[in-house]
Amino acid sequence: MFRCVLLFLLLCGFAIPRHAWADHPDPLIADSPNADSSNATRPNIVFAFADDWGRQASIYRGIGDADSRALCDLVDTPHFDSVARRGVLFSRAYVNAPSCTPCRSSLMSGQHFFRTGRAAILQGAIWDSSIPTWPRLLRQSGYKAGFTHKVWSPGSVADAPYGDAEHRFRPAGGIDSRFSQFATQQIKQGKSFADAKAMVQQTVRKNFQAFLQQQPSAEPFCYFYGPTNVHRKWIWKSGTDLWGMDPDDLKGRMPAFLPDVPTVRQDLVDYLGEVQAFDAALGVLLDELKSRGLLENTLVVVSGDHGPAGFPHGKCNLYEF
Repeated sequence: MFRCVLLFLLLCGFAIPRHAWADHPDPLIADSPNADSSNATRPNIVFAFADDWGRQASIYRGIGDADSRALCDLVDTPHFDSVARRGVLFSRAYVNAPSCTPCRSSLMSGQHFFRTGRAAILQGAIWDSSIPTWPRLLRQSGYKAGFTHKVWSPGSVADAPYGDAEHRFRPAGGIDSRFSQFATQQIKQGKSFADAKAMVQQTVRKNFQAFLQQQPSAEPFCYFYGPTNVHRKWIWKSGTDLWGMDPDDLKGRMPAFLPDVPTVRQDLVDYLGEVQAFDAALGVLLDELKSRGLLENTLVVVSGDHGPAGFPHGKCNLYEF
């Protein structure tokens, strides 16, 4: 059975009430893995984590408050939606702190951010290696744990809660973390959007393959995919030029706390383009798992954290956006 779950509950111990998902009629609650400690029965884990992604996905259409409804109507996230339909979708789940390093300190440790010492701040953060983290605990219990791109930063030492640099797999580079910049550049050089997108997706696949190729077949694995999408900066009008979204579709439907003017509508559309780029990368991870016959025994976790940066009620603010 394909076991999948969205957001943090199973891995991180966040206090999310049972009713957080009970109001959604579509996803079913996945069976819990057997308590057998043998490698043959323990599921693999793939954790895809988008930087600064709020609750804007097509699966959320009709769910939640009106402020995000128009954005969910406009964005298209088929791969995230497919995971949600086969697993658990959370509609009321919250990060522990709306800022990069404190949030990820909480995410890695399963504790409130203020319990992580110097790791509870943004600039000048230092990780305390005596704090247990789930990636290190998984590694101690026999999992092969690796990551690509950002896990924990800014701070010293970068990504320390997940493990040392030897656990980083990035041989193909990181153009998937700057999708709009790379795709726009390629189009200016005469390539099509489809070609540029395929190049980015190939980068995602090669990095994931590099991790899997070093994975002993008898051991379960945990892979953390953390591009800096959908973190600013993105290319102005990239949501329209690359993804074909029309900012005027948001006219008269903007969140109440944002000005309904062309510049802000365009900025939101560009943000949604980055969301779709992350979803495309997620599709690559799922396809690679499926092609290797690993999907049915893999726990897939997909999440963002603070919501869109640079907008009122978004990142660094205590609101639902």
